[in-house]
Amino acid sequence: MITSRDVFVTYPPNCQNTFLSNAEISLSESVSVYPNPAVNGKFDVGYNVANNGDVKVVVSDMSGRTVYQDVASNGGFGKMTIDLSGKSSGVYNVTITNAGSSTTKKVVLK
Repeated sequence: MITSRDVFVTYPPNCQNTFLSNAEISLSESVSVYPNPAVNGKFDVGYNVANNGDVKVVVSDMSGRTVYQDVASNGGFGKMTIDLSGKSSGVYNVTITNAGSSTTKKVVLK
């Protein structure tokens, strides 16, 4: 899904500006997985989506088994902290779904 958003910017002390854009932003560009490699099995999934729909995160190992899943029900701008400290070292797929679109990122556990 490609979204566009309006941005309202406030500069101190009392200046304001509105920036309207039709720039298309894909879900892949709206989410990030960091730090990568994960530190002590923990990493964050940051998102900035242009709707208030659920943001679903599913982490699976390379054989496709789901090892973690969670849902943030507020959409918009946020962060989810994922703790896989009890899991084996390796590469994991992190699939993020929002408003009918999905994107998959990879994260390394050392």
